[in-house]
Amino acid sequence: MNKERSVTVKGESINKTIKKGLFLLGCSKEDVEVEVLEEGRKGFLGFGRRLFKVRLSLLESLESKDKPKESSLDSEQESIEKKLIELKDNQLILSQQIEDRYPVVKAEAGIKLYVDDKKVDDWVILSEDKEIRVEVINQEAVSDIEIR
Repeated sequence: MNKERSVTVKGESINKTIKKGLFLLGCSKEDVEVEVLEEGRKGFLGFGRRLFKVRLSLLESLESKDKPKESSLDSEQESIEKKLIELKDNQLILSQQIEDRYPVVKAEAGIKLYVDDKKVDDWVILSEDKEIRVEVINQEAVSDIEIR
């Protein structure tokens, strides 16, 4: 599978949010540019609490080195993905979770992806607490799903 060039993540602390993004991209902090999109805050007694929102983008020198490699691992991962994620009535449903692994999905040509009724164009981490709806625009739709 191709490595994505950027990912947007949310988290309770700036460090945890950056670590989550680095994990999803599969690289180290030196390999990315970090952009804080929204400053988080704890709020008072839980009221007014906001999560940090950060975009991590691979540096150009790293992007040019990435070449897709086809192997038996790719087909093995694809069969695992099919068991973990199910599409039912235009809803992506997480069938089961693997410890320390995150199924992530990104809509591409011919697909619109909605998380909690908000359209998204970036990678989305699938979890049981998110409602993910898929809208197919044409029959030649393409979507990437990876386990990270």
